[in-house]
Amino acid sequence: ANHLCRVAAGLDSLVLGEPQILGQVTDAYQAAVDRGALGPVLDQMFRAAIYAGKRSRNETAISNNPASISSIAIALAQEKLPDMARRSFLIIGLGEMGKLTLKALQARGIQQISLLNRNHQRARSIAQATGCTAFALHELPRALAQADIVISATAAPHFIIHRDHLAAIVRQLPSRPRVLIDLAIPRDIDPATADLPGIHLYDLDALRANLDTALAARGREIPLVEAIIDQELAILEAAWHQLAIRPVISDLRQKAEAIRQQELSRTLRHLREVDPHTLSQIQHLSRALVNKILHEPTIRLKQCAANGQADDYAATVRELFGLAVPHIE
Repeated sequence: ANHLCRVAAGLDSLVLGEPQILGQVTDAYQAAVDRGALGPVLDQMFRAAIYAGKRSRNETAISNNPASISSIAIALAQEKLPDMARRSFLIIGLGEMGKLTLKALQARGIQQISLLNRNHQRARSIAQATGCTAFALHELPRALAQADIVISATAAPHFIIHRDHLAAIVRQLPSRPRVLIDLAIPRDIDPATADLPGIHLYDLDALRANLDTALAARGREIPLVEAIIDQELAILEAAWHQLAIRPVISDLRQKAEAIRQQELSRTLRHLREVDPHTLSQIQHLSRALVNKILHEPTIRLKQCAANGQADDYAATVRELFGLAVPHIE
């Protein structure tokens, strides 16, 4: 239970505070529920973990700072060009990093996204599936001229974007700011482009420094998240103890109901004709008496069970009321 809560809260996920993991735990829980694969113990455990995950994200900053290279890249671009929804993006390279960047941009509602890949057919296929625009490699100058933010992540052994490429574009619109983010090793973008007017260039070293800062900030939230998990585990433990007392409460009520029906039948045999209304009133009275008598003991049993005394009290109640001990195979 502790491990599941830590995973859902983002403490034991691959990236500290990763927001997607809570959705994955929730989906797994729902799939198990749909297939009838969860008993009451596992059901309560998953519910506790999901609630701990939600509380951790709502009450702490464990997921607040971007903590992936693609998220950091977008955050840096947003610092320089805040009105992201109006900006046009160009993603160069559609390997794993390029696809993660595309996914992160579209998750933020960005719509003006162009794709450029050495394999133009791959770019066209992904663009068609995601509502983007595809450029061929020879169209790089035109694609660069249209873009406010360029994110490059190819496997090329040399620069893809040279200073001369951008110098000509900058001369046409010298006042237009542009952000270039180089996610490639070796670099895709000539570092000399950084001295051009309006150009803001970030490479992997800059992104990793920001990533370390973000993860350190998330790390400071760990004690707060662990406190939330401890609270939810304590509630879960109490619920599990109450779960253990349920069978004896059920057996006690069944025995009381059997006695009620037996005594009611015996009484009715000694009465002369009873009209339906009177019979209904007698039935209601007998049920009310049973419920009133058992209400306080039921509450007390649940309270004692929550304090970890379920087994002792269950055994005592079974002994006092002559309830059968359930057979465990």
